[in-house]
Amino acid sequence: MKLIAVGDQVYSRSALDDAITAAKGGTAPITLTVQNQGHVYPLQVRNHDGLRYPHLERMKGTPDTPDQILSPLR
Repeated sequence: MKLIAVGDQVYSRSALDDAITAAKGGTAPITLTVQNQGHVYPLQVRNHDGLRYPHLERMKGTPDTPDQILSPLR
C-alpha cells in the first residue's frame, strides 16, 4: 500500500503532520488517498489525539535486554 495524498495535498511528511495537528480535538476524519495493487481509493482515519511519539519503557524487575544486545562485545 502506498500513501499518495493527505487531504488535497500530495503526500509529504509535513502534510501528514499538518493534517494530524489540524484534526486534534475535532470530529472530522483525516482523508488519505492510497494505492494498493493497482487501485486508488480514499481512506478516512479518525484520529483526534494530535501528534504522538511512542517510546519504550522497561518494566521494573525485568532485565534490560536492549542494552545487553547493544553493548560492545568483551
